[in-house]
Amino acid sequence: MNLTLWTHNVNSLGKGWAAAYRQTVGCAVGPSEANGIVFVASNSGPVYAINVYTGKIIFKLPLPSTLSMWMPLVYHGILYLGLGGAMFNYQQGLLNAYGGGHRGQYTGVSGLLALNATTGKPLWFILTKSQAMPTRIIVNNKLVFDDGDGNIYGVNPFNGKVLWKFSYNGSGNMASLDYYNGIVIAGFSEAYPVNTSAIVGVYIKNGSLAWIIKLPFAVTSSVGDAVPGVYNGYLVDGFLGYGSGHGPYLSDIKAREVLLIANASTGKILVLENVTNKTVHPSDTNNGYNPLVINSTIYLPTITGTVEAFNLQGKLLWSSPQISNTVIQSAPLLYKNFLIVTTGPNIVVLNASGGKVINVYHTPFIIRQQPVIVGQTVIETTSTDWVFAIPLVDLLHETEVPPLGVAKLYPNMLLRLHIRVTVKA
Repeated sequence: MNLTLWTHNVNSLGKGWAAAYRQTVGCAVGPSEANGIVFVASNSGPVYAINVYTGKIIFKLPLPSTLSMWMPLVYHGILYLGLGGAMFNYQQGLLNAYGGGHRGQYTGVSGLLALNATTGKPLWFILTKSQAMPTRIIVNNKLVFDDGDGNIYGVNPFNGKVLWKFSYNGSGNMASLDYYNGIVIAGFSEAYPVNTSAIVGVYIKNGSLAWIIKLPFAVTSSVGDAVPGVYNGYLVDGFLGYGSGHGPYLSDIKAREVLLIANASTGKILVLENVTNKTVHPSDTNNGYNPLVINSTIYLPTITGTVEAFNLQGKLLWSSPQISNTVIQSAPLLYKNFLIVTTGPNIVVLNASGGKVINVYHTPFIIRQQPVIVGQTVIETTSTDWVFAIPLVDLLHETEVPPLGVAKLYPNMLLRLHIRVTVKA
């Protein structure tokens, strides 16, 4: 699908069409790379392993489900994937309080699948009642993942044995897990009839509760969507909150973006403040705003189409010019003193010290995911089910992706060719 047709469909069918297409056909998350292999999870069903040097597909494995909102994770030659059907209703997650939600149940197989990362051969599988959407973590030979029923699991990463399980009355969506000093950190969105939105910390040793940050002012799925950041004992998160108005439609509700900074060891809130002066209607798919925290600086995408930088005390350092006509949600990617930001059809490069726009790189795709940099090459997935690789030097200095089939040669670069591969191949 090209950008012109995408825009036409959005204008004629509404933004809900774009979300549905991306969720069932496109790539909802960025790629992963390990040992010279790029792994791409497509919502159309398969997972792809691609040679990072040539773009050649090593293996393609159709999965017994359609949802791929987790980034593939590789550890000791094992590839871990979370499964769950894409055709779900978020209201299922809201019903967790009555013991009944099981978001995604009956729409596909849900759980955690382990594969041989070289061949794609399945090794073991853990079945769950609801989708295992958030990207998992592995620390000290222990794999931890959570699901849409609010369960957090500690697992042996080699044989799939469940070591412990912690349950919270909420729903884990796209909020990838984080970790600090023995504590696993997970974000959960509201259940029904009480707003149980919270960030929960559990001890990785045995799954016992370390602390809970309750966020009853969070809006809809926001806390379960936002991927938190941890840096030097600080926990940082960005999400929609303080909603005004009442449903039944999301267009009847307005909310603000919230920046939260807390102590990662105790869960004590240190900073809680509104970001920008704008209000927006909550999305029907994602209401999280993922921070990048590095070198004592928070880089936060915003609902106004800007990136804002804060220190760890919540003081605003700078705000970029508006670089998108809509919200920006994926965390920026830092390379040296450059911030790489995906904004739909464009990849924008900012100066990390002051937010000045260095370059705007146009693509024929819809890009909402965070890319990865391997050597001197940027690799990214798209909402229309493509994965492409571009030389980093192009991203910093050129204006647009060359026509399909045009290759460039660059010395001393990991990817010698300007490669573009459709994962529909």
